[in-house]
Amino acid sequence: MPFHRFYCSSNLFTKEEKQAIAKAITSFYHFLPPFLVIVNFIDVDKDNFYVGGEPNDRYIRINVTQSANPVPE
Repeated sequence: MPFHRFYCSSNLFTKEEKQAIAKAITSFYHFLPPFLVIVNFIDVDKDNFYVGGEPNDRYIRINVTQSANPVPE
């Protein structure tokens, strides 16, 4: 089960852009049922994200985890 997390500054993406990204990621996993593909956008305030010791309000960090279970024969 793929889980994509987007840590990004608030208002970096519009609601429509988030949905388009989620649909594009889901379509990449065409071999899986869509309900197994998870995309999560996490807004992080400037006061909580620092780059080089300085607050930053234009960033994105993407974390992808993949869980897989063996399929019984």
